[in-house]
Amino acid sequence: SAKSFIQFGMMAQLDYNQLKMPGDHINAAGNQVTYPLQGLTSAGYGGGFNLAIGNNVLFLETGMIYSSKSFNPGRSFTLGESIDQSNVEFEAMRMQMISVPLQLRYHFERQGRLKAYAIAGFGLHFIAQSDIDLDVDYNFGSLVDGEDPSEVPELARTIRQTQIVSDGFKKKGSFSSHSLISANLGAGLEYAMPDQKMIFLQTTYQYQIPNLRFSNHNGKHLLTVSLQAGVRTPLGA
Repeated sequence: SAKSFIQFGMMAQLDYNQLKMPGDHINAAGNQVTYPLQGLTSAGYGGGFNLAIGNNVLFLETGMIYSSKSFNPGRSFTLGESIDQSNVEFEAMRMQMISVPLQLRYHFERQGRLKAYAIAGFGLHFIAQSDIDLDVDYNFGSLVDGEDPSEVPELARTIRQTQIVSDGFKKKGSFSSHSLISANLGAGLEYAMPDQKMIFLQTTYQYQIPNLRFSNHNGKHLLTVSLQAGVRTPLGA
């Protein structure tokens, strides 16, 4: 049909993510550790809805999708002598994102109840929450029972240096901007039900557009492949 109508859909999502973590240098108490560029991978999940307007061949769609991702940088730093040591371990980066796509969906000729389509467009992604898990472990073997390490000059200095390293990990792990823009490309299949509902399965590739002035992330770069399944229904035909 050439007549335009609005379509509403609900979906669940599984995704595979790669976060490119830039190389880094940490200095404390005369020690230096160099961390190489890393490609951190993570499986994630989410769900949401979309709205589209079109004519059974070409749709313009948008919506809102929530997703949760967790990455393990595997970076650590040890301070102190063998008997009095502290260790800082960068265990995890967790992100909860809200994504708003704006993309075109083009449908090819239907084969019975089955129809294939292609997707192209952009996505605006907001980092709703970003948490960093650090494990700080003090092992002061020279400390006697009941003694306050902050009252021992050498141990107090180690504690201060440990805090500097922890703050450095947090700063490098955080996102300086809470939004990013991606280029989206994908393909899918939908199956027509007798009541005009459409069951669909689609995959999309999202490539974060780098080096945007308003969306800088300390060199971090996110790539995502999503598998989405759900149902669409026309709101007017």
